[in-house]
Amino acid sequence: MGWALPAPAAIDPAGPDTGNASPLHLRDELLDVRELVESHAAAAAARRATDTGRRRLAEIFERLDRSFSTEDGEAQVACDLAFHMAIIDLSGDPALQKVGAAVIPLMYGHVRRNLARLMPDPHRRETLRRQHRATYESIVAGNADAASASASAHMVFVRTQ
Repeated sequence: MGWALPAPAAIDPAGPDTGNASPLHLRDELLDVRELVESHAAAAAARRATDTGRRRLAEIFERLDRSFSTEDGEAQVACDLAFHMAIIDLSGDPALQKVGAAVIPLMYGHVRRNLARLMPDPHRRETLRRQHRATYESIVAGNADAASASASAHMVFVRTQ
């Protein structure tokens, strides 16, 4: 199942109006959902990824890693989302793929907000870079437990910084 990130202009960074006091992309509940989905998806991807899937993930990871060396916030957001969605896609789990596709507009605003807050600090930027690398390497190595743990740790870091 492939997916495509809508053009930034087509996405309301706040996501749909939820009627809550704050837009959903500003709420930590989205991190709870992401942690559940992404930790499970990372483990499944480590177990199920094909050689072709691992090569595709490598290409996406390299773009993400390169984006961390730039100041292009929109490229960082797009690359980050592409990486996380590729993992969900590699999970081979149709339910996770549907959930991932449904939350792209919410994730866009959420990732944009988090990266804008974390990337200016060199230490936090490097921590994010290492966390993405750990998840990527665990998936490629087929280590489901490490992939799940690193994806979960990434969400905890984003939540607590």
